[in-house]
Amino acid sequence: MKKLELGVRAVLALIALSSGLMDFAAPDALLQSFGNLRLPTYYLPFFGVLKVLGMLGLFSEPVVKTDVLRQGAQWGLLFYFVGASVTHVLANDAAHAGAPVVLALLALTSLVLYVRGKALPGHTTAAAPRNLAVA
Repeated sequence: MKKLELGVRAVLALIALSSGLMDFAAPDALLQSFGNLRLPTYYLPFFGVLKVLGMLGLFSEPVVKTDVLRQGAQWGLLFYFVGASVTHVLANDAAHAGAPVVLALLALTSLVLYVRGKALPGHTTAAAPRNLAVA
């Protein structure tokens, strides 16, 4: 289960990084897609920063000893890709909504595997209940 979660997280991180770097490069096809969606192109660097920070957050746990950044990154990428899917559908561009839907499902899978792994017996978390009984 841990290997599966790591693999899904690694794929999601690679996709987020490559997509974020693509936003910074702003190729003509991406600019045309933004025009079709009626989105201003000055959003591109902001979206790129979000994706790169999401990728960094996915692997923040060894540096930051809490899982808040990691779960925040997973939720953030999930909401980003759901928003991209909705944007495509609302702009009558449903033919291009498939990739963001798949990426949203990948982010959701990563989140579910991580949360489920935290709930396994024998795995303690910072929020685990403590025995406060006084002897």
